[in-house]
Amino acid sequence: MLTRWVKCLAVITGVVGSMAVVPAWAAKPEDALSFEPPGLDALIEQASLTDLEYRAQQVGLTGRVGLQLRDSLGPSATLSLSWQYAPDRLLSEAQQAENAWRQVRSARRRGIRDALLAYGALWKAQIALDLAEIRLQEAKAKGGDTRMEELGLEEAKANLKRARETAKLYGLEGEAEPVALRFVVPEVDLKELPAYQRELYALRRAEQSLKKAWSVYMPNVSFWAGVGGPEGRLLLNASTDGPSLGLRASRPGSGSGNWDYGFDVRVSVPLDVSNYVDIRRAELELEQRQARFDEAKARIVLTLDAYLDAVRFAEQRLDTIANFVDEAKQALEKAEAGGNATLITAAKHKLDVQMDRLVDAWMNYVRRLYVYLDYVDRTWKPLAAATGEPTQGGKK
Repeated sequence: MLTRWVKCLAVITGVVGSMAVVPAWAAKPEDALSFEPPGLDALIEQASLTDLEYRAQQVGLTGRVGLQLRDSLGPSATLSLSWQYAPDRLLSEAQQAENAWRQVRSARRRGIRDALLAYGALWKAQIALDLAEIRLQEAKAKGGDTRMEELGLEEAKANLKRARETAKLYGLEGEAEPVALRFVVPEVDLKELPAYQRELYALRRAEQSLKKAWSVYMPNVSFWAGVGGPEGRLLLNASTDGPSLGLRASRPGSGSGNWDYGFDVRVSVPLDVSNYVDIRRAELELEQRQARFDEAKARIVLTLDAYLDAVRFAEQRLDTIANFVDEAKQALEKAEAGGNATLITAAKHKLDVQMDRLVDAWMNYVRRLYVYLDYVDRTWKPLAAATGEPTQGGKK
């Protein structure tokens, strides 16, 4: 087990060289990127329906078709079409559509995080088993009581079995290939952040509320024209609420073809003081919302910087421990060249300890990067070590 583990030490991104070829059946961290959590298809369908509802609201066209059968009068058919522009509802539908798709991305992003951590737990369990074997060998070499070491070995085997079963839930088969995969930390624009968008929608709703409060003092103008007669009628109406088109036919045919038309202008000035109160409240709400929006932008920038710093520090710890792993690997190679069994065992133990620290640091890096990606609503993208692509992040 020890020899196989040492020979399977793979590339630590940009730091540690490969000692041997890892079996093709080993689980790789890249495999976790294809994981899709249960229920994702339902979320996608829900988002599609919400998006469809928003698109329909953008078009603004609605209609109704009816057919009525009467014994004495025969069939009666109706067709009505109408269009209306409702900015407040359109704003709400747009936010709901964005939130629905954001939930899809969030679920996929969270599922990949869990799969990556399952991969890390499998890797850590493999190292724990190696360490348990080393402790048992050292205890046997000393000739003392080995019952505790044997118990520790059995526990390590049970933990590894459980880690393998957990990894299978995320589509990860076989042993974990020991690779500390890095990811791109994407650049983001402040206006693209979900937190910023939420504050912006709240500000726009306050603006719409003020416009709606003032609308009670706006005149209503409508124009209508119709053609037809007793047997059927086509009516077109246009007003400040939006145009509409209707068709009614009691029997097949278009009627006598007589046109009539007209217009209507209605101006009403409410005298109820509550209308003025509503307007003033809407104005105050808008002022408060604008102040909160300005404050929220500064808070969002601070939060973004904090999450980004957490990722950077996690990367630095990962690099530092990767250097320790490299040094421990070199010490093992030197001990194996000397042929001293005691020194070889000690070097293997030190290497496994450093590898265990590396796994912990990598899993911490994954957790912190997830928080950042979730805040900026971005996907997991592996960073190709061969390209030398620098880590990015921050705001424009």
